[in-house]
Amino acid sequence: VEEYAEFLGIDPRKEEHLMWIAREGVEAPVPPPWKAVQDSNGDVYYFNFSTGESIWDHPEDANYRELVDEYRKKGKPPAGYESWRRYEFEMKSSSGSGALSA
Repeated sequence: VEEYAEFLGIDPRKEEHLMWIAREGVEAPVPPPWKAVQDSNGDVYYFNFSTGESIWDHPEDANYRELVDEYRKKGKPPAGYESWRRYEFEMKSSSGSGALSA
């Protein structure tokens, strides 16, 4: 997770409040129509079977980088919350709106 955080531009020691983005990104499934494929050296790349496009980075990496930028601009979350995502989730839950979408 720490390595992926650094890949996204998060400093794991100074931006602990953004680490949820890296944790979520590490576990993110490959969205259809993309598939994870190994080359002859065992390296993983992503292939879009609809378009024939192949890329080395996970198809969702750009979205996670955008989340980093968005939440970095917000600064640290309110006291008592480990992340803005947790704060927003609890505020929505307490207002009866349900869970946040990613």
